[in-house]
Amino acid sequence: MKFIVKGRDEGKTISLLKMCGVGDVLVVKDADDVRSVKESAQQRGLVISDPITFEAFKNGRYPKNIDALLIDNVDVLIRQLSPGIPILAVTATHDGSAVERFLSWIQMYVKEEGFSERHFQAIEHIVGLFNDCQESEEEIFGFADELFQKYAG
Repeated sequence: MKFIVKGRDEGKTISLLKMCGVGDVLVVKDADDVRSVKESAQQRGLVISDPITFEAFKNGRYPKNIDALLIDNVDVLIRQLSPGIPILAVTATHDGSAVERFLSWIQMYVKEEGFSERHFQAIEHIVGLFNDCQESEEEIFGFADELFQKYAG
């Protein structure tokens, strides 16, 4: 499972659209998002299956014989599962990729060295670019060393 973590209007849904294969189905918040995602795919010349809403997903109403689901704004979906009760934290098991381990390492470093959340968001954005490029573990950690030598001192 891949996590796409970016700020608002930074291309999370577009990233999902680009990942979407012929037998894959996007799960989106509501009917408005279904229309928006279909329009966005069409504008980019992408052929996708009809997206489904969170409600359809929660009720098991999705096509048979699909290859995979791609869930847009999973944080909103999780909040819908517990209306009125704040969710303080969630966990997820990463697939062991270098980028995932790098992000965990960065989070720990940020806390220990006193970097601000803004610094971490910038680094996370850069790591997202690496993730899109499928850089090797050595390149990612080499980049991290350069970054911290330049800015941490």
